[in-house]
Amino acid sequence: MWNSNKSITLSLVVCFAVALMLILGVAFLPILLKMYFGDYQLSTDHRLFLMQRSVLICYYVCLLPAFIALYSLVRMLFSIKREEIFTDANIKRLRILSWCCFFVAFVTVIGFIFYRPLMVVSIAAGFIGLIIRVIKNVMCSAKILREENDLTI
Repeated sequence: MWNSNKSITLSLVVCFAVALMLILGVAFLPILLKMYFGDYQLSTDHRLFLMQRSVLICYYVCLLPAFIALYSLVRMLFSIKREEIFTDANIKRLRILSWCCFFVAFVTVIGFIFYRPLMVVSIAAGFIGLIIRVIKNVMCSAKILREENDLTI
């Protein structure tokens, strides 16, 4: 039978798998980009070289916020596993998650200048950041209601 504890465990496994994929991306993304774009040098095809480099730079710049977001998400999942849901710490973690998404959206908008498909990443990251922000506001309101309810006899 599927329950919330198994769901949290699955979410944690997925978080660690994503972290592993990000680490593997550090090593193998330059090779994959050379396979995708071809091994272009600056002198042969300036446009393709800039597209390849813009994707690479965007990836490396977005790595730190990605790991910060994953760390916050893992901490929040462990907190939820301990049944500490509507807390200031979880609200702060959601705020951090949303700002990481907005940062990725900003970086990929700049990368969009050189490689057009990055706009899809930018829109998705911005939209996810907005959804997380709304969830943060809902959790903040729920925390206030819970505190008021705890004071009621």
